[in-house]
Amino acid sequence: MNLRIILFIAAISFTSCTTRYYLVRHAEKACEDCIACGLKDPEGIVRANTLADTLARIGIDHVYASQCQRTQKTAEPSAIQAGKPVEIYHTDQLTGFIEMLANYNDNREILIVGHSNQVPVMIDSLAHQQVTIGPDDYDNLFIITKRRFIRTWTTLESRTYGVMTQ
Repeated sequence: MNLRIILFIAAISFTSCTTRYYLVRHAEKACEDCIACGLKDPEGIVRANTLADTLARIGIDHVYASQCQRTQKTAEPSAIQAGKPVEIYHTDQLTGFIEMLANYNDNREILIVGHSNQVPVMIDSLAHQQVTIGPDDYDNLFIITKRRFIRTWTTLESRTYGVMTQ
């Protein structure tokens, strides 16, 4: 093989990368009937496990959740499955967290569990597209793919997972 071709292929492999961000709202909260009968959040637990199953083959590198217990409980099964800790971000420092996420310029798979009012802000900042999450909407899985090769471009894919909520 020609040395120039080998060097070109090597340069491409070192300069091209894809980072994917998987953004979800936390799973359902316990309903009043569940609290009254003693069950602890069955819908949220099922959804969190379904998220882990959905992302099982991805090879998640980082799992982020806000300081709130609901986001951490949603992220926990995915983190366990990936063998990674749940890394905490603080909702009152969202701008700094988004800047940190935007600086990932290597091949990573990142799960972010947030809130219905903050996931859209993250998507707008990272993918420059607007989404809304309804008050009873828990099944969205937003995937931002950031590709870098000479220049950087992003795409946003909207999927659902688990039982549909709307």
